[in-house]
Amino acid sequence: MGQLQDITEANDIRSYEGFSAAMKQMKSVSEGLMRFTLTFDEQNQGRLYKDMQVLARAELERRSFQQNRKVTLLVGAIGAVAAIAGAIVGAGLTAFLGG
Repeated sequence: MGQLQDITEANDIRSYEGFSAAMKQMKSVSEGLMRFTLTFDEQNQGRLYKDMQVLARAELERRSFQQNRKVTLLVGAIGAVAAIAGAIVGAGLTAFLGG
């Protein structure tokens, strides 16, 4: 499995330090490779392969969280701009109509 296998073999993911180091290295692994790794049945594989799947699953969840966070911030910013624009238009109409 190339890069994912190298990362798993180089780090003991069953310790906090090893898992943290592995997750830092996982940022460069392609999403396709991680998804491909998760397609195989975990029960028929050895410890190395199960560890590869754990890392792949954790990194995909991290990336998903990051993407959701970006979308949430973007929607919030658009909502804030719309609220400010509404307030300006409302104030302009009030002044124009002489209210």
